[in-house]
Amino acid sequence: MKILHLTDFHYDGSNKYKEDEIRLVKSLTDSLNRYKEKIDLVLFSGDLVYKGDDLKVFKAFEKLFFDSISEILNIKKTSIFICPGNHDVFRNQELDEIKDSIFKIDDNDNLDQFVLKNNGKSLKFSLENLNNYYEFQKDFYKDHVTLFEDDLVDNLYTNHIRTFDGKKIGITTLNSAWRANDSDKDSGNLMYPIHYLKKASRELGECDLKIIILHHPLSDFRYWNQYSLEDIIYKDYDMMYSGHVHNNRDTVHITSGIGIYHSTSSATLSGERDTIGYTIIDVDVESFELGLTNVIFNKNEEKFYFGDQRNAQIPVDKEKQQQNKFRVTIRKRFKQQSKTANKLFLSYKEIKEENDFIKLFTKPVIKAESQSNPNPKNKKRFSLEELILNKEENQILFGKDKSGKSATLYKITLDILHHFHTLKTLPIYIDCQVLINTKNTLDIIDTLSDFYETNKKSASNLLEDYHLKIVLDNFDDNESLILNPLFKFLDSHKNCSIIAASNETIFSSFAGGLIGNINFVNRYLHDLTRTEIRALTDKWPDISDEKRTQVVEKIHTVFNQLNIPSNYWTVSLFIWIFQKNIDANLGNNFQLIELYIDSLLDKDNFILSKQYKIDFGDLKDFLSALAHKLATTYQQNNYLVKYGQLIDFIDEYKTQNKRFVIETKTLSDLLIEKGILKSTDQENFTFRLNGVFEYFLGYYMAYDEGFRNKVIDHDDFYLSFKNEFEVCAGIIPQDYEFVKRIFDRTKHIYTDINKEVNMSNLDALLLGKVKDSFNISDVNAKDSFNISDVNTILKETIQDSLEPKEQDDILESLAPSGERISDVKPKKYYSEINNNSDNLENALHILGRVYRNSKIKRRDEFNKDVFNFILNSTCTFSLSLIEDISSQGISEVDDEITEKNLIKLLTQFLPIVAQTFFYDMAIQANMEIVLKEKIEELKKKKKGNELKLIILYFSLIDLDLKNHTNLIEELIEIISIPILKQTTVFKLYLYLSFKCNGNKTLKKTISQLIKKQELKIDKSQNVGLIEQRIKSIEKSIKKKL
Repeated sequence: MKILHLTDFHYDGSNKYKEDEIRLVKSLTDSLNRYKEKIDLVLFSGDLVYKGDDLKVFKAFEKLFFDSISEILNIKKTSIFICPGNHDVFRNQELDEIKDSIFKIDDNDNLDQFVLKNNGKSLKFSLENLNNYYEFQKDFYKDHVTLFEDDLVDNLYTNHIRTFDGKKIGITTLNSAWRANDSDKDSGNLMYPIHYLKKASRELGECDLKIIILHHPLSDFRYWNQYSLEDIIYKDYDMMYSGHVHNNRDTVHITSGIGIYHSTSSATLSGERDTIGYTIIDVDVESFELGLTNVIFNKNEEKFYFGDQRNAQIPVDKEKQQQNKFRVTIRKRFKQQSKTANKLFLSYKEIKEENDFIKLFTKPVIKAESQSNPNPKNKKRFSLEELILNKEENQILFGKDKSGKSATLYKITLDILHHFHTLKTLPIYIDCQVLINTKNTLDIIDTLSDFYETNKKSASNLLEDYHLKIVLDNFDDNESLILNPLFKFLDSHKNCSIIAASNETIFSSFAGGLIGNINFVNRYLHDLTRTEIRALTDKWPDISDEKRTQVVEKIHTVFNQLNIPSNYWTVSLFIWIFQKNIDANLGNNFQLIELYIDSLLDKDNFILSKQYKIDFGDLKDFLSALAHKLATTYQQNNYLVKYGQLIDFIDEYKTQNKRFVIETKTLSDLLIEKGILKSTDQENFTFRLNGVFEYFLGYYMAYDEGFRNKVIDHDDFYLSFKNEFEVCAGIIPQDYEFVKRIFDRTKHIYTDINKEVNMSNLDALLLGKVKDSFNISDVNAKDSFNISDVNTILKETIQDSLEPKEQDDILESLAPSGERISDVKPKKYYSEINNNSDNLENALHILGRVYRNSKIKRRDEFNKDVFNFILNSTCTFSLSLIEDISSQGISEVDDEITEKNLIKLLTQFLPIVAQTFFYDMAIQANMEIVLKEKIEELKKKKKGNELKLIILYFSLIDLDLKNHTNLIEELIEIISIPILKQTTVFKLYLYLSFKCNGNKTLKKTISQLIKKQELKIDKSQNVGLIEQRIKSIEKSIKKKL
């Protein structure tokens, strides 16, 4: 029996590609002429068309392709069999509710339950995306059904029986494209109901040869679904044909009954880089011998060339049993490694699914040079696939402490296990630290034997069939127990390579080459950018879309404040805390910081542990005392203590605190093992994270008034304790004397900048500054410093809400995540606190954060005075910066300005600078009434206070944009100064770009408000043109969808 396997034509039918498609089919049929009346079956495994949105295109493809094939081979179309591919889908036709509910399914039982419930109604609704294909398939298989009684079942599979030379051949075509909703994300996310596969196999019945056709390789399915599909297909079917990967790939799998041959043919028509071709398979149904001929298309010559026939035998009996046993072992190892990997993610405590790690893992940032290198020459970023496929080099992955090295190695190990038959690679994962602790010498063959549950001889034999990827965690380049046996093994076994992970040091940031006698190439883990943080947050379960957006922003806010590095450990910990406290007050940064610190210290397990006689509060008291000791006694030594000095301090602290009952070594071990302290070299210790060090200094400050007042009165270091003062205010929020002392200090620093300023008419100061800086004779003119030009560019550049990735790219370029320095660093010394902008900003920032966290009762006048001072000083400080802003060329807008630079320009526009600074410094959710009362007060005396009103209104709106859009309309009616009117437009464009996030109602409201304010600014604008622009925006949105 001779089979022709074709796949992936991607017929377009447009004028642009029509002639190319016709010429290719002509070349194809010319090459097939030699097989006239010799082909028994034609199998086409999906992607008939490029887009499945038009039934007519399917029909046109049938006429061009299948009719031509049928004619040249003289084969009836009832011997041609098809299945759908991802390109045959008409996307976004099914309800979002259906798509989302299926996506959340995480096991085969629930998947089967979904497709069977309500008498299949839910399944019917989930098939909407393929309606055009189904209509085509129904017509295409019309004669199949009439003449052969073939079955088309629920549009999930078709069954066909044919007879050749007295042999009964059964064929199942499977709809693997059912859940193909996004080609970029389909891999690893596809699903197929096991119920229907079992049903298809049962209904096909006993056959001499059983064939299954599907578009996607099984590795594209969710792993829990993949394994179940494999079990049935490998057991019940003899041959499997698929497409999608656009390359020839022939493999033989072994099952418990008989072998299965899997053919993945080249695409019949695809992109320039893909292989074009088809496969001819000769099958001896008696002996199960195969003859395989790959036919490849030469694009330049427009001619198909035939390769030499390769022979294969589907294995049976003993060989089959051995390989089947090994496949089961691989699967067992995969599940074991998955369970271990789950422990690396904190959600494991509360979510017991075995695939948490696989679900949550997000692509790491791996580069050729260290993040510590300020001027990298090689900026290449590596994917995990590139690391896995590199079989020629040994690679060492350097990363800072807790940067996700182990998680990355586990993912590499799991990926190789998952695709071992395709990669022809086997991994072994080795934790070097375990070997070092037990003083055991590394033995690769022993490890390989244990890992794959076989004897040493069989383990050695595996190296003949597979490349061995040795995955080394906690690799130490000085350990002879590891290096010496590793070198000897590599020297005698060439089909091996290493991926190791090690802590990054200053030396490793620039060194490379030989380690021991082994050559390595360096790779470096970088901090996660906004893109990866958002991806990880999006994958996290049980968080609403609105909450996800909030947590992403809070991560950046808290991490920037505490200089916490953004890696998988720190980010996943924060998300886990957020999820656990889903209803916590997100507006209160101090509460989030405290929750984060408590989780870093593993509060829950500490409280539950019976081995400690101290409670968690005792531990925090001790750490605050240690932080104070480092800051005051070891300042000249960069807050580093030797291990002996740490032990001495613990003993001294225990002497002074009789109820602090814990063994000295037990405490020191706890601090180091939990990662609270770290060793910077072999002798010196300090806090692992600078943010944790600052938290405990603030904690100490709250309970030691003498130390607190000393810092406040100390000119040399006062401005260096911003975070500590905020923590202190959060711990003692009702301490009037503390807030008053900070208030008085700030008033003193602001004496010069605030003197002789009429705080009831700051608008006059604004207009005067603008006039002097930009040489504008009439600052009230609508064309002041080319605002109309900026407005035109805004319309042309920001026409729609930015996609999350676009937002992340812009924000990352403005404030890179990788620039945080997490190590404990010396406090900055100030010889004096003069009136430069940095000092003024830091001083007001301290007061704003302290005021924000304070809750002083029965002192309303004092609270008002502090708030008014912060508001007024925000204005005077921001206005003092206008010379700097004017020098950045806001008056000269380049026609070629990019979206990124435009956003930067908007955020630097003076009133927005003032409002953003005020909001970030002093506002949180519990300030809503304070803001409203101040707005009502200033509305009564609007003249001279419009700048303040802009700051107050937008701060109130920023707290809850979705529910405060009415305030924007109110503000538009109030503001009369042209520069401030334009500020409202700028701010609205920022909302449109960054805050709508798929909320169509909010986007529509913001767009209408922009139009309304633009017309108020310039009534000469053509309303029709504005409406036309809005319609063009709507078209662009539909085009994206």
